[in-house]
Amino acid sequence: MDLMLKLRPSFFFSFLIFIFLLEKPNLGSASSPKCISTERQALLTFKQSLTDPSGRLSSWSRPDCCKWRGVRCDRRTSYVIKIDLRNPNQTLRRNGEFRNGSLGGKIHPSLTRLKFLSYLDMSSNDFNFTEIPEFLGHIVSLRYLNLSFSSFSGEIPASFGNLSKLESLDLYAQTFSDDVFTMNLRASNLGWLSSLSSSLTYLNMGFVSLSGAGETWLQDFSRLSKLKELHLFNCELRSLPLSLPSSANLKLLEVLDLSRNYFYSPTPNWLFDLTSLRKLFLQTVRLHGSISPGFKKLKLLETLDLSKNELSGEIPAVLGDLPRLNLLGSVPERLNEVGNELGALKGMTTVLLVGALGQARYVTHIATDQHEHDPACICPWSGYRHNINQHSKKSHMIQEMPINNNNRNSRTPTPPRSMRSMAGIRTVGI
Repeated sequence: MDLMLKLRPSFFFSFLIFIFLLEKPNLGSASSPKCISTERQALLTFKQSLTDPSGRLSSWSRPDCCKWRGVRCDRRTSYVIKIDLRNPNQTLRRNGEFRNGSLGGKIHPSLTRLKFLSYLDMSSNDFNFTEIPEFLGHIVSLRYLNLSFSSFSGEIPASFGNLSKLESLDLYAQTFSDDVFTMNLRASNLGWLSSLSSSLTYLNMGFVSLSGAGETWLQDFSRLSKLKELHLFNCELRSLPLSLPSSANLKLLEVLDLSRNYFYSPTPNWLFDLTSLRKLFLQTVRLHGSISPGFKKLKLLETLDLSKNELSGEIPAVLGDLPRLNLLGSVPERLNEVGNELGALKGMTTVLLVGALGQARYVTHIATDQHEHDPACICPWSGYRHNINQHSKKSHMIQEMPINNNNRNSRTPTPPRSMRSMAGIRTVGI
């Protein structure tokens, strides 16, 4: 009898462990997670709401959903943690192969049953300008969400403010419709961003219309204290505040893209307080006045694009103090006395230019590519093709100068004579 009393606690403890293991499927398995039946059913319901002309989801009929294409389960618990259904032909957006490989239809709310889903990528598909589902903002376990290039329209759901763990959000909304770029997604109220201030490190809202956000747009973004990359390319912004609010905290920001907006403004001084910046894109934003010497504060700056603006005057010599600057954005034609300043940029290995090259003797590459998002890519050096070939015969230090057929206008400017003094040149691609 005494022996039985002594055994009871041990038996009871073992029984509790047994019940716990039943509640946590495959907790002891670290190598081969097995699909949880309720999550498998949620995924099947999700699949039924999609169109799949290329059969990308053909594996979504096998018993184990953890082995389905685009699905990943936690090895310890077997819960679905990742769904990656981006179009594998995403680099071929202009042709039929891209469209045939696109998923379509609708995103079903059954995804909300995946309580541990942290990664969802539906990019480069075609949802035919339907609205982004509001319920996506209720999958609070999400850390990564990519809906870019997927033909969504309407207002970005304010429910995204519930995603307090979200680290990366890509809503880049450029879409093709009959070979014409269209813009259908908008965000009139950015208040939901404040709830992501302690988690979000990457945000891309390129081609999302922010015209309804008013003049406080910068204040809303500046609260994202963990943000490292902010892309607001072509967002129909029409005001560029000259100062930041006292609540602003963008000290960690490394990449800022405000290109293709309608600011018509001098360069704001608050940019020079973003001392972590490595890349700054301000192409085609109607900046006017001179290039500020304040850029000297951006000691980590590697990429600067000020092309297609209304800047005038000279390139400040202080740019020569930026040891990491290896790419200078296309210099507007209104600038003069370019040469001497370029000669001081010892760290610069690549230059995108319109205008004089001057004494850029440390440059090893010349490129004339436009902004990485620019679908037109009209080469401003198109008329140099013949004349550069003539100069290349005289510049014996130039090792390679491939000239592509980029002639899109009839104007034939004369390339600068100072190209002959660029002793360090190795490659010129025009």
